[in-house]
Amino acid sequence: MKALIAGAGKKAYTLVVGRPNPAKLVNFPECDVFIYVSCAQTALLDSKEYLAPVITPFEAMLAFNRYCIGNTSLFS
Repeated sequence: MKALIAGAGKKAYTLVVGRPNPAKLVNFPECDVFIYVSCAQTALLDSKEYLAPVITPFEAMLAFNRYCIGNTSLFS
């Protein structure tokens, strides 16, 4: 993820917290989006309560157009 983010010219921060909640993440106003790297069964959060979107690594790869099927990029 860090290489993907850096390749897009963005800055990555690594946060280690228990289960994220709005009260914890509000302390990081410089973050435009949070990528929740965890167990796939607990990765889905209702992000309507958060100031910034909370997405999965798969969604991040889609956003950076790095998800490929075979030799074809999904959005090329």
